[in-house]
Amino acid sequence: WVQRLGAWLQSLKILGSRRVILVDALRPFVAAFADGVIFGEAVTPLGVLAMACAVAGTLTVSMEGSREEESSTAGSSSMVRGYVYAFLSVLLDVLGMALTKRFGRGLGTWAIGGLRFGAAAAYLAVIQAVCSAVCRSRNASAKVQTTVELATRWWELPRLDAQAWGRVTAGALFVTFLSPALGNHALFAMPLSMCNTLGSLSPVLAIPLVWLMKGERVSTRSAFGSL
Repeated sequence: WVQRLGAWLQSLKILGSRRVILVDALRPFVAAFADGVIFGEAVTPLGVLAMACAVAGTLTVSMEGSREEESSTAGSSSMVRGYVYAFLSVLLDVLGMALTKRFGRGLGTWAIGGLRFGAAAAYLAVIQAVCSAVCRSRNASAKVQTTVELATRWWELPRLDAQAWGRVTAGALFVTFLSPALGNHALFAMPLSMCNTLGSLSPVLAIPLVWLMKGERVSTRSAFGSL
């Protein structure tokens, strides 16, 4: 997952969001290929048509309002590297889901989520300990704490009030714990390709939420793409 995130960020930096979204639309079809190779789950023509309709609708909604220029200042070699990163991100994401589906069934969705959070907490604790030790060593050598050093302590927890911490905790609970847990449950219950297709519908499902919570108008293009 870390490698996938790194590839995705690199592709986003080089290509921009529009081109990354286009490459990301290949995920359901790559998952359909993995279904056949790894699990022997053949996708029917009707399933392929359903994936194509879902991808078309998602692209219609996701790319609305984009003001990104089609031309890029990056050189041709950089563009090729960006597309390689973007496709590598898709492959790694599908591979991670396939490995979870193949070998993670015995753990269960909640155990997988706990393992994921436990590993992340351990990594962050190590990073914080190392960075704090380096900062203390530099301060001891200089015998002074500069404003720059205090402002760049990105590894430390922010100073927030109880209400802000409550919101952060709720966001982490729903977005980074319950969502992957339910996604893993769906992954074990349905073909990999269908799970990826449903997972790509987030921009479409966000339309009524944005309308209800922020009062933003639903454009004709968004409505057509959601259909």
